[in-house]
Amino acid sequence: MLNGYLVNEEAEHLALRLEKEAGSKREDQIRRAFELVLSRPARPDELDKFASFTGKMDALCRVLLNSNEFLYTE
Repeated sequence: MLNGYLVNEEAEHLALRLEKEAGSKREDQIRRAFELVLSRPARPDELDKFASFTGKMDALCRVLLNSNEFLYTE
């Protein structure tokens, strides 16, 4: 899934949505991404890790969309 067309396309759409809904501040976008994708707030350690990433937001969205927490329910 990580390199699949669908996930890459959806990650790009999610990144655009985050910019519209949360503005340009990276931490606000990350917080909103966790709410949308995982239905929970980001923990402080997750927020720190994601905020330190210097790549594009769609790459972070791809990580969330490929996480075990998103793919599997308990």
